[in-house]
Amino acid sequence: MYPLIAVMMIIVFVLSLVGSYQVNAGQDTAAYKCVTGDDGALPRDDMRGAFIQLKPGSDARCPTNLWELLELTESGVVPAEGMLQVPAGTIDAILINQVSLDPDTSTYTITATGQPPVPTTAQRLRNDRLLRLQAKAGTWQPGAYEIDVPSGGMFDNSRLYYAFAVK
Repeated sequence: MYPLIAVMMIIVFVLSLVGSYQVNAGQDTAAYKCVTGDDGALPRDDMRGAFIQLKPGSDARCPTNLWELLELTESGVVPAEGMLQVPAGTIDAILINQVSLDPDTSTYTITATGQPPVPTTAQRLRNDRLLRLQAKAGTWQPGAYEIDVPSGGMFDNSRLYYAFAVK
């Protein structure tokens, strides 16, 4: 009986090492997904969160031209090297898909590390459930960016964060 317990303990220990390796040293492919949306360019109505809408055919890694970003509850958690790296000149817009949008679109900000918020133009779509943000300058400069979004309803003042980098 004791040898069987010892073997099982060794197996559990080895499996924990493998899991730890995959989490810390393995390549993270689930954090950012190239997704298929409606109309070829917008996220499906049931897909909540932030998305990068690419110019058609600009990134071979994402043939649908729509990257889904990782949702975070704290700011500054993802280091620049762990963010989705998007080539310069490929971003068409940042899309925020929520159950309902804040009436004040200035509460949705995109900030480059160490810089003031990027000036954007906002367009509301789908009965105020989808917000399309474009840089007023027309292009995104290289660097790490964080999207700061109000998370909920009238009595909820919490925030959600999404990060990406332009290379």
